[in-house]
Parts: sequence; structure tokens; C-alpha cells
Amino acid sequence: MRPYPWLVDYLNARLPELEGLRDTPKGLEKARSWFKALLKYFRRRQLKTPRQQKNYVVDVRNAIRSRFGEDHPALKVVGFDEDTWTQINKPIHDRVEDRNQNTRFLKDPDAIVQRAETLLSSKTSTWADLAVGLGVATGRRISELLGYRTKLEQKTNYSVLFTGQLKSRGDLFTFEIPTLCSAQKVLEAWKSLRFMLGSEQLDPQIINLRYGRQCKEAANKHFADLVPPRHGDDDLYMHLFRAIYATIAVFYFCPPRVNDTLFKAEIQGHRMIIDTADKKKRRAYSASRHYDDYKIQDASGNVDGRRGLRLGKPGVQVLEVFQTPGISAPPTEPVSTARTETIPMPPAHTTKPAKKPAKPAKQIKPHNWRISDAAHKILAKDWTLAKDEHQSDVFERVLAFANAAKGLASTMELPVGQIAPETLLDTFTTKFHTLSENLRKASAQVDKLKFDHHQLSAERDALTARVAALQTQIQDASLRACHSLCCNSPP
Repeated sequence: MRPYPWLVDYLNARLPELEGLRDTPKGLEKARSWFKALLKYFRRRQLKTPRQQKNYVVDVRNAIRSRFGEDHPALKVVGFDEDTWTQINKPIHDRVEDRNQNTRFLKDPDAIVQRAETLLSSKTSTWADLAVGLGVATGRRISELLGYRTKLEQKTNYSVLFTGQLKSRGDLFTFEIPTLCSAQKVLEAWKSLRFMLGSEQLDPQIINLRYGRQCKEAANKHFADLVPPRHGDDDLYMHLFRAIYATIAVFYFCPPRVNDTLFKAEIQGHRMIIDTADKKKRRAYSASRHYDDYKIQDASGNVDGRRGLRLGKPGVQVLEVFQTPGISAPPTEPVSTARTETIPMPPAHTTKPAKKPAKPAKQIKPHNWRISDAAHKILAKDWTLAKDEHQSDVFERVLAFANAAKGLASTMELPVGQIAPETLLDTFTTKFHTLSENLRKASAQVDKLKFDHHQLSAERDALTARVAALQTQIQDASLRACHSLCCNSPP
């Protein structure tokens, strides 16, 4: 994740001051003064406490590594000491420890996945519904789903290759993640989401601020009856895309021989650099403790420790990183914590029939599509968002718009197969003009009905007034008649 633009500008101006710095008392003192000036700048930006400053300090240290190398002397003093880091992390540690002492149980993980799958498939789903469904199915944040560098590519029927991990230091990396429902369905929903909202070249925090409230409301609406909230927290959306996803992914796809903490670290993209020479990324396990407070509940109310329940089912494969070398087929029997009966061993002379050799996996041939130079220029000019954008992403965007136009045509009952693309816009325009004219006529009729209603109301009021006047006249005449009779009667 790139630093904020204001920090990039600061580093571009001030990093050259560390050029050629030597590992001497004088050089380290210069680096300390540089770090003090940096903290002073942070405080001017209202980042006054170490906890507010910590992420930016990490960005600065990464920038020093990137520009000057891992062994630059400034890295010895540009950063907080161990005691400060302990104080920064203490509230987080206490909160995680409190959550892990209050485990929440998922009674029906299949129902959670089914609910998410319904959200991904429904034609009435809003963008927030899709984001929440994708959070359950892939464990990805809204800021990751909308990131302009995010990529999802189908790997197997129930896994995708994901690029765009937030909180990763340095370059983005690609890794395989399982999908709790069909990978094809996930990709279609993801493309629909990006079509609705676009791919955002914004800071992830801004994306979260812009869309987070609606995602939280959608999560509470659709999953409050299936997912208990965390201890002291009511934000279901945060749990769905991290803790719930990882817990169910272990239940469905983790090979019994693989430790569940390792599996979670892999699918959640928790990495750290071990070998600074080749930047080889290794799994980091400490972050997984933040998402370990949910467990699957068995029928007796205890923890259901089974793993890999869907391995061996049609289309389901072990993640490539966990496949045993030389064995491509997934295990057919998940390990269960339930008691099993003891089955007698077969006689010594019994031999099992030889297994038939597995058929080689069908290779998917790449397709090379040729387009005219004119079409290529149009794609490059009108459809490409960034210079380094891959052609496949451009084609996917064009296809997404074409699919939306096709859906709109279908809604308007237009025969798409009989309409040339160049005339489709004119057809839409004509249809919209007709609809607008009908709307105008309907509006005119409404106005006429309102006018008639007003006139009838006026006539009603006039008649009411005349009736009231007649009643008054009748009363006066009655009074006069009575008075006349009284005066003319004999004494």
C-alpha cells in the first residue's frame, strides 16, 4: 500500500538528506535529528501520539529501505524503541486476548455460505449486498475489491488468484485463495460490483469511509441471525470478511495434515520478508490471532475440529501451495474428531486391486484474438485507464459494458441479435424518446386530472356555501313565521 501523497511529497524533499550517511556517531546523530524533524512534522498534521504515527513511521522506514537498501544506518534510529512499540501494541494485545477468551460459535456455516451465494446471484442485490457476499466468499475488504490494482483470476472451480493485498509491504504479490462458493460466481459478482462503483484510485481509508457504512448495514441486515457479534463489538461486516471467512475456509478446504493457523496465514496473505537478498516472502502467523475468536459448533455444543470437509468433492482441489509433491489428487476423506468404529483388518493374503492411473488434467488452450488496428486504437484511447494496465483488464471492462448494454436491451425487449452494434445506441435513443413522450403524456394527464379535481372541489365548495345560505334563509323564514303567528293570535 503506497504512502499518502503528503508523505510521499515530504519524503521526496527530505530523503536526499540521508544520502551517503555513514554508520558513525556523527552520522547516527544526523539521522536522529532527521527523525525528530519528521515527528515534529507529524505533530503539525495532528498526528500527536506514537500510536497515531506508527503506520507512517513504517512507511518511512520502507521508503529508506527501498531507496538506500536494507543496511542503511538511518534504520537504526529512524523508528520507535521497543518500549514505545510495546505501549502502542498493548491495547491491541489486550483487545485480542479479551476476544480470544470469549469464543463465538457458528452453528450453521453452510447457511452463512448459502446466504452469501444468494446475495451474489440475486438480480436485486445492491452493490452493498454484493460487497458483503464477496466478503464472506473471499475474505476481502471493500477497499481491496475496488482497488484499481486488484485482480481476481480463476484458478480452480473453488479458488482464485488474488492480487491486491492491503497492508503488504512493498510490491503487490499474487496468491491463491479458496472461494466458499463457485469461483465463477464470485468473479461475476466482483465484476458487477466494479461495474457499479468503478475501480477506485483512492486511498483505502477513503474507500472505507465512502462505502463502509452501507456495507455494515447490509451485513447486519443479512447475517445478524446467523453470525453472533464479537465480544464488545457489533460490526458484523469486519468479522465476515476476515474471521468468518477464514474459519469456514478451514472447515471446508484445509487439508487435515495442515495446521489451521498456517492455512489461515496463507489465505489471508499474512507475509513477512525473511531473506532480504531475494525478498522471499514467508507466512507471518502473529496476525492470525486477530481472527481466531470464531469456531464451528458441533451438535453437542462443543468445538467442531474437523477440517477439509469439502475436499474430494467434484471440482474441489487442495490449494496448490499445500499439495504434496507428486500427488495432484486431493484427499477423499476428511479427518473427523467424532468417534469411529474399529474395523477389522483384512486377511494378509487380501490384495487391493491396482488403481487405474489418473487421467492427465485437461489443458486449457490459450485463445489469441485478433482485432483491427482501428479497434486497437479505440481500446487504447477510450478504454485504457492506466499506462501499465494489462490488455486483458481492458477487454474485461469492455465486455462488462457490453454485457450491461445487452441486459438493458433485454429489459427493454429489444432483439439484440438482430440489431447491429453501431445502431444499438440509436435504438436505445429512440426507445428512450418514446418512453419520455409517454411519460410526458402521462404527466399531462395527471396535470389535467389535478385541474379537474381543483375545479370540482371549487364547485363542491360553492354548492356547500349555497346550501348553507339556503339553510340560513329557511331558518330566518321559520323564525319570522313563528313571530307573526304569536303577534296575531287572540289574547
